[in-house]
Amino acid sequence: MSRAAVERWLRSNGLPACIKGHSRPRAVLRRPISLIACLALLLIADVALVIVTELPLGVATGIPAVGATLILEIALAYAMTAVGLPELAVFTVTWFVRSAWRSASGLTHVLPLLLVAGTPTHPASHPA
Repeated sequence: MSRAAVERWLRSNGLPACIKGHSRPRAVLRRPISLIACLALLLIADVALVIVTELPLGVATGIPAVGATLILEIALAYAMTAVGLPELAVFTVTWFVRSAWRSASGLTHVLPLLLVAGTPTHPASHPA
Protein backbone atom coordinates (compact mmCIF):
# COMPACT_ATOMS: atom_id res chain seq x y z
CA MET A 1 0.00 0.00 0.00
CA SER A 2 1.39 3.39 -0.92
CA ARG A 3 1.79 6.26 1.50
CA ALA A 4 -0.73 8.37 -0.46
CA ALA A 5 -3.35 5.62 -0.14
CA VAL A 6 -2.77 5.35 3.60
CA GLU A 7 -3.01 9.13 4.03
CA ARG A 8 -6.20 9.19 1.96
CA TRP A 9 -7.70 6.46 4.18
CA LEU A 10 -6.69 8.31 7.36
CA ARG A 11 -8.28 11.55 6.11
CA SER A 12 -11.51 9.86 5.04
CA ASN A 13 -11.83 8.04 8.37
CA GLY A 14 -11.41 11.08 10.62
CA LEU A 15 -7.79 10.51 11.61
CA PRO A 16 -5.83 13.25 9.86
CA ALA A 17 -3.67 13.86 12.93
CA CYS A 18 -1.77 10.67 12.10
CA ILE A 19 -0.52 12.23 8.87
CA LYS A 20 2.91 13.82 8.97
CA GLY A 21 2.70 17.61 8.94
CA HIS A 22 -1.00 17.84 9.86
CA SER A 23 -0.27 19.67 13.13
CA ARG A 24 2.24 22.17 11.76
CA PRO A 25 1.19 25.82 12.14
CA ARG A 26 0.99 26.44 8.39
CA ALA A 27 -1.22 23.35 7.93
CA VAL A 28 -3.47 24.38 10.83
CA LEU A 29 -3.86 27.93 9.52
CA ARG A 30 -4.90 26.51 6.13
CA ARG A 31 -8.05 25.21 7.85
CA PRO A 32 -9.74 28.45 8.97
CA ILE A 33 -13.24 26.94 9.05
CA SER A 34 -12.13 24.34 11.59
CA LEU A 35 -10.41 27.02 13.67
CA ILE A 36 -13.45 29.30 13.64
CA ALA A 37 -15.80 26.40 14.44
CA CYS A 38 -13.69 25.33 17.43
CA LEU A 39 -13.42 28.91 18.67
CA ALA A 40 -17.18 29.43 18.30
CA LEU A 41 -17.86 26.22 20.21
CA LEU A 42 -15.57 27.29 23.05
CA LEU A 43 -17.07 30.80 23.18
CA ILE A 44 -20.61 29.41 23.28
CA ALA A 45 -19.63 27.07 26.11
CA ASP A 46 -18.00 29.95 27.98
CA VAL A 47 -20.99 32.27 27.62
CA ALA A 48 -23.39 29.45 28.58
CA LEU A 49 -21.32 28.78 31.68
CA VAL A 50 -21.51 32.44 32.69
CA ILE A 51 -25.27 32.51 32.07
CA VAL A 52 -25.91 29.37 34.07
CA THR A 53 -23.65 30.18 37.01
CA GLU A 54 -23.79 33.96 37.40
CA LEU A 55 -27.03 35.39 36.04
CA PRO A 56 -29.40 33.46 38.35
CA LEU A 57 -27.52 34.99 41.28
CA GLY A 58 -27.87 38.50 39.87
CA VAL A 59 -24.11 38.84 39.64
CA ALA A 60 -22.44 39.91 36.40
CA THR A 61 -18.81 39.46 37.42
CA GLY A 62 -18.32 36.59 34.96
CA ILE A 63 -18.96 38.68 31.86
CA PRO A 64 -15.46 40.26 31.91
CA ALA A 65 -14.07 36.75 32.42
CA VAL A 66 -15.38 35.79 28.98
CA GLY A 67 -13.16 38.46 27.43
CA ALA A 68 -10.23 37.53 29.62
CA THR A 69 -10.37 33.88 28.60
CA LEU A 70 -10.48 34.71 24.90
CA ILE A 71 -6.71 34.20 24.51
CA LEU A 72 -6.95 30.82 26.21
CA GLU A 73 -9.87 29.88 23.98
CA ILE A 74 -7.94 30.87 20.85
CA ALA A 75 -5.07 28.63 21.99
CA LEU A 76 -7.46 25.77 22.73
CA ALA A 77 -9.17 26.18 19.34
CA TYR A 78 -5.74 26.02 17.67
CA ALA A 79 -4.86 22.88 19.66
CA MET A 80 -8.20 21.24 18.85
CA THR A 81 -7.67 21.94 15.15
CA ALA A 82 -4.05 20.76 15.22
CA VAL A 83 -5.02 17.47 16.85
CA GLY A 84 -7.79 16.93 14.32
CA LEU A 85 -10.86 17.03 16.58
CA PRO A 86 -13.12 18.79 14.04
CA GLU A 87 -12.44 16.13 11.41
CA LEU A 88 -12.98 13.36 13.95
CA ALA A 89 -16.25 14.92 15.12
CA VAL A 90 -17.55 15.26 11.56
CA PHE A 91 -16.61 11.65 10.82
CA THR A 92 -18.31 10.42 14.00
CA VAL A 93 -21.55 12.30 13.38
CA THR A 94 -21.75 11.25 9.73
CA TRP A 95 -21.02 7.63 10.68
CA PHE A 96 -23.79 7.67 13.30
CA VAL A 97 -26.31 9.25 10.91
CA ARG A 98 -25.39 6.78 8.16
CA SER A 99 -25.74 3.77 10.45
CA ALA A 100 -29.03 5.01 11.89
CA TRP A 101 -30.35 5.67 8.37
CA ARG A 102 -29.28 2.29 6.98
CA SER A 103 -30.68 0.21 9.80
CA ALA A 104 -34.16 1.64 9.97
CA SER A 105 -35.28 -0.96 12.47
CA GLY A 106 -31.89 -1.20 14.18
CA LEU A 107 -31.23 2.09 15.92
CA THR A 108 -34.40 4.05 15.34
CA HIS A 109 -36.53 1.93 17.66
CA VAL A 110 -34.04 2.61 20.45
CA LEU A 111 -34.10 6.41 20.10
CA PRO A 112 -37.44 6.91 21.94
CA LEU A 113 -36.07 4.83 24.81
CA LEU A 114 -33.00 7.05 24.94
CA LEU A 115 -35.25 10.11 25.14
CA VAL A 116 -37.19 8.59 28.04
CA ALA A 117 -33.98 7.55 29.80
CA GLY A 118 -32.59 11.05 29.38
CA THR A 119 -35.63 12.75 30.92
CA PRO A 120 -34.74 14.43 34.22
CA THR A 121 -36.26 12.78 37.26
CA HIS A 122 -35.46 15.36 39.91
CA PRO A 123 -37.70 15.06 43.03
CA ALA A 124 -38.74 18.71 42.68
CA SER A 125 -40.31 17.94 39.29
CA HIS A 126 -42.77 15.49 40.89
CA PRO A 127 -45.39 17.13 43.13
CA ALA A 128 -45.96 15.32 46.39
